[in-house]
Amino acid sequence: MSLFRPLKLETEFFEPQALGIALYIRDRLGLDPGLGGSPGCRIAPAIAPEEQLVTADPDEVSAQWSSWWTTIFGAAVLRGVPGPIDYYGPLVHEPELGRVAETLLRDAIGWVAAQADGNRGEWGGLNSPTFRPWVVQELVQEARPRLRGAHKIVFLVLPVECKTGWRIGASFFGITKPLLHDLTAFRKWFAQQIPEGL
Repeated sequence: MSLFRPLKLETEFFEPQALGIALYIRDRLGLDPGLGGSPGCRIAPAIAPEEQLVTADPDEVSAQWSSWWTTIFGAAVLRGVPGPIDYYGPLVHEPELGRVAETLLRDAIGWVAAQADGNRGEWGGLNSPTFRPWVVQELVQEARPRLRGAHKIVFLVLPVECKTGWRIGASFFGITKPLLHDLTAFRKWFAQQIPEGL
């Protein structure tokens, strides 16, 4: 019975390539960073916008980017675990955006690959008390000492410049890299999320 089992907490951080690609294209086209419910800040490191790439109606391209973002963000949330997300297929339904985005995809893929936290060293070493999964477990145990059984917490990481995080679902959070990399800010932010439920 789960009432008597100790807490077993699995923490997953994943950074979907598809979302980084979409954010890169948004910023390269100079579109509004708040489109489609995206984080509202530019990618980091920043890239120079090239508004002249948008030869169609800018409002239409913005609307199509919002639709594309909503589709692939929704796919990432539904998936809830690391793995490929189709970013190219949904562009078929966004013809104006698709035409201009297709020319930027190679650059976008290269940019995302260069930003990947391959060794997670900035999150604290595996044997370090600053390793983010251990920090999450410590904060959960402090705030919810009676919590028992198996639980999973998922963080979807976005490569943008602002320090922010938000709740997507019961144990599912969106978080920006700068917040994840700032241990003090991360601890403070996540500690505030725990009372709302896991």
